Amino acid sequence: MLRHKLFLSDKILGIFSLSFALLGGCLKNPSAAVSSQDIPLNISGTIEDSLGQAAAGTEIFVEQETQPEQITGPDGSFSLSWSAERMEELRIRYAALGQPLRLYFIKAGTPGESAVYDKMKVLQVGNLDTGVIRLQKEVIISGQVSGPKAFGSGENLIEGALVHIGRFAALTDVDGRFALFAPAQSLLPVRISQKGYVQTKGSWNVGTIDESRDFRLYDRLSVEGSLGVPSSFRSDDPTVKTLTLAVSGNALSRWVRIGLSEDELLSSNKWISMDDKVEIPRDSAEPIQVLYQFADQDKQNLSPIYSLDL
Repeated sequence: MLRHKLFLSDKILGIFSLSFALLGGCLKNPSAAVSSQDIPLNISGTIEDSLGQAAAGTEIFVEQETQPEQITGPDGSFSLSWSAERMEELRIRYAALGQPLRLYFIKAGTPGESAVYDKMKVLQVGNLDTGVIRLQKEVIISGQVSGPKAFGSGENLIEGALVHIGRFAALTDVDGRFALFAPAQSLLPVRISQKGYVQTKGSWNVGTIDESRDFRLYDRLSVEGSLGVPSSFRSDDPTVKTLTLAVSGNALSRWVRIGLSEDELLSSNKWISMDDKVEIPRDSAEPIQVLYQFADQDKQNLSPIYSLDL
């Protein structure tokens, strides 16, 4: 790169050549060492269907990629190798906000069987063994999308909104409704968008039965969001010790905090990421109302204080 003329004596050239040879001699296989840096992550495991049998023909996807990474063979096993360049592409596209990369395992059918692996770190290298992953029958998740009317007060049922839940997507109909199949017992990211509205994000803690949930879009970029009780919640089930709330908010909302009173809410600094589960304990003195508030990434801009009746 330098344009200056360099005059090296034969002695200096000899020393350089000797040093280079010694460096190569310290590596058992220099070319292999270089190529190993091009494959930083090797992922392997075995897929079983809901009956515990080898799930041959299961398609494996990463996030919302349209082409499967692999299709399992007769024994249900898989083995993936991602180069450094491939990992960087996936990080930029799907994990820029520090979230894990998700693998989706899908076996066709109506309903099909599927599962999600969400324990892969975006900077993970080396070998990752997922162990045995058991597919489950998919459940139907549905809901309705609304938002403020363009003119006047009141709500508007939004047609044509694109609803992404994990790697699964649907458009709302004329009544703002959507429905799609999703993996049971999985925590999936939610993203809803429509022209003229601010994108809404959140998460859906999918259970083992069909459930419904409504969403609201916002027409201005300020910190706003909502909490709700999933329709699959059964208040008479004594085994349920915690209640996982449904959380969503617009593009600025990144944190949420909850309290049983305004004093408790404002004195608490226990912010919960919107990408995590938002849970409250259940006991004999279960509250009939909780207060909650959203914050932006830096917790500087706050939403109004909202209330939720349980």
